Amino acid sequence: MPLWTYSFEKWKRVPLWNSQFGQDAYIICNGPSFAKVDTSSLCGYGRVVIGVNNTYPTLRPDFWIGMDTPDCYPSQLLRESFPKIYRGSYGDIETCGGWLKEQPASYFMDISEKYPFLPIKEDMIFSWRKNTLAAAIQFALWLGCPRLHLVGVDLDNSKQDYADDTTLSVAHRHYNHRLHGELAKWLKAVVEHPSCPCWIGSCSENSRINSFMPYLPLVDALKNSESGIVTGRAKGHVLQK
Repeated sequence: MPLWTYSFEKWKRVPLWNSQFGQDAYIICNGPSFAKVDTSSLCGYGRVVIGVNNTYPTLRPDFWIGMDTPDCYPSQLLRESFPKIYRGSYGDIETCGGWLKEQPASYFMDISEKYPFLPIKEDMIFSWRKNTLAAAIQFALWLGCPRLHLVGVDLDNSKQDYADDTTLSVAHRHYNHRLHGELAKWLKAVVEHPSCPCWIGSCSENSRINSFMPYLPLVDALKNSESGIVTGRAKGHVLQK
């Protein structure tokens, strides 16, 4: 089973398989273009918002996912009520509030380099591609989302490292540059794979991924996600029935 939580002194499987079936997914990363995103516009019906790494605390998503150790993130993240997904082996890491597995809404993802990215199935282990974005994409598919929108995915740190004020050393910047190139090749292979079970598009203007996947401005993508969904309610009241 790919997802676990620790409750009442034992590990339990988390039954989220296809729990967001039919919903659009918005996977939000901390690339430079994320600084231009109005995060309040991301909240709404017809979609599930998955925040990656240090998009928090600018963004409070429906799900948050991070594969680094918890000391890499703001400490208050541990006490947020939205589901937080960590690497499966990190449950016994000690944090300022106790063991990570004992923190509220903490979930742990089974990952391994031995498993392929596809197919997506209920009882599986996630494929570790050495980056959190790939895990987030696979998680969105596991939730049952047929359309994936990538926001803040620039894969270019030539002018700025991240949307926030984080700056990297020269060595780390070179490492990220290489990782971006590898991730771009992997994403291209995914969208062109004949068995790809979803539509994947970019909402990041001027991203390098726009050369091989469709680009849709975020405002238009959000309108599409909401279109056709009935809103409001009948004028009745339960006490009148």
